[in-house]
Amino acid sequence: MPGLEAKKFDLVGGPLNVTKARMERYTFTLPVADGTVAFLKSAKNTELTDSSQVAGKVIGAGRGSSQLEQTKQYVDTLSPRPEIKEYIDNNQAYADLAAGRIVAVGNSITNIAYVAQQRPEMFAVLQPPFGNKVYFAYMGQKTEDSQSLLKAIDEVILAMHKDGRLAALQQKWFGMEMEVPTETFVPTV
Repeated sequence: MPGLEAKKFDLVGGPLNVTKARMERYTFTLPVADGTVAFLKSAKNTELTDSSQVAGKVIGAGRGSSQLEQTKQYVDTLSPRPEIKEYIDNNQAYADLAAGRIVAVGNSITNIAYVAQQRPEMFAVLQPPFGNKVYFAYMGQKTEDSQSLLKAIDEVILAMHKDGRLAALQQKWFGMEMEVPTETFVPTV
């Protein structure tokens, strides 16, 4: 984002959460994926069938992330409250999950679905997601010059919605299709 503000480039192509605060400073394309928080669990763990079943257990999330804050808010509603281990790197959290040191990792459903899709024998997404509905999109400068680029990208995203390519890509990379807005929307956060 600093490079975008310094006008070193026109677009941030990494998935970014669309938030009210960011919309004040930047312009976003239409969303391409769901970024709502959910839990990743061990594929072998047949006892966890619902997100609320992490109550009283040890879970993990990325330190300083918005997903950690959403996870904290969610687990505050559970009794007994789970213990949260904070990780500097998601890969460390996933390693602890694979080793059985924690029972779940809270992260965006897009990130954990990708991990589960890549290693289905090891990981699975625990449904339902929780917290505020969040979407991932590409971010551009909030200048008139950037509007034509973002509009062109939106047109491609809409075409991909209509012809099924977006759903096919979501299925390929995340193992699931994700409902996302097809027009301008107001974020919940």
